[in-house]
Amino acid sequence: MGGVYGVRVTSRFRAIPDSLQQYTISFNAEPDTYEELIKQIDTEIERISAGDIPDDIIPKIQASRLKSYEEALRRNSFWLGQIKQCVQRGYSWDRLYPGKYEERLAKINESDLALMAQKYLREAVLLKFVLLPE
Repeated sequence: MGGVYGVRVTSRFRAIPDSLQQYTISFNAEPDTYEELIKQIDTEIERISAGDIPDDIIPKIQASRLKSYEEALRRNSFWLGQIKQCVQRGYSWDRLYPGKYEERLAKINESDLALMAQKYLREAVLLKFVLLPE
């Protein structure tokens, strides 16, 4: 949409001590357009939740997640986090083997995306913060 300088969508998941999923959608835009842009975000969430997902979205998500994963593999902090999850949550050590993440990523489909949007975005507690110039 016109007047948007960039959109960023991030997520965080935590299981310990309490289960928490956090999603942030942020953007920079002209002050007089933010309300319209927030409505557009709501529209997109509803559309995805209903299963109306463009054909090119899943490959883009998979490519983006794979790139992030490949970059993370080079960091010791990533491996420490993976080992910590296996110990704390009782996950199988098999999940650390090469190719496991790629296998799970390849299985993502439109139905999965719609279900996730319904569960984590439509039913979420929504907090809106708007920072405007003085």
